[in-house]
Amino acid sequence: MAASSQSLKKNGPKIVAAVVAIYLIFFMSLGTRTFAQHVLRIVNTPEAHELAYEVFSTAREATQAVTRRIRGAISGYP
Repeated sequence: MAASSQSLKKNGPKIVAAVVAIYLIFFMSLGTRTFAQHVLRIVNTPEAHELAYEVFSTAREATQAVTRRIRGAISGYP
């Protein structure tokens, strides 16, 4: 019983902070929308889609380049 009491004292404030953050994000209005609704509207813009495409394309190219270098190093070829 003492272990669970210690755990609650240690994690209780973290749980309360998480619940408050969730409430603020999803239920408290910032003007006409909640924070979550603002984020969704931003994420659904063409600019955000273009940015995501560019980031993923660049990451894919970098991953492929690193993979080629690693395979070359393992097989003994530059």
